[in-house]
Amino acid sequence: MQVFLVGHAKGVQIYKCDGTSWIFVAPEATLTGDNGQVVATHSAGPIWKAPDGSTVTGKPIAKDPAGTLPADAKDIQQLLLQGTPAGTGVLGATTYIQRLNTKGGTQPPTAECKAQTAGKVKEVPYKADYFFWKATA
Repeated sequence: MQVFLVGHAKGVQIYKCDGTSWIFVAPEATLTGDNGQVVATHSAGPIWKAPDGSTVTGKPIAKDPAGTLPADAKDIQQLLLQGTPAGTGVLGATTYIQRLNTKGGTQPPTAECKAQTAGKVKEVPYKADYFFWKATA
């Protein structure tokens, strides 16, 4: 296995109040490479889409893998996801995706979700690094 793409994500984690607690809805983020160019967008699914149209859907298989806990309780979990690619472009060979170095993105305080705020949506800013892995010959 080898890392073939790294994307630095900046975006939001979206939550909706159901009247008693915040329910995760979806991420929305743009991933850029070290050169500042967009390498993918990230949205509900979870799915990543490259500018060439190739996509990969991720299925979480481990949270905070190998003791890589977030730096702060306000940081979303780090994840290892199994990838299911579609298309033959840059993301077409993805087997795994890692979300590491997370900052922010956790659900809003429970006290802010009550019957009066049911249906309210909050977008919580976050940053993370996504590492895309592929099998090697």
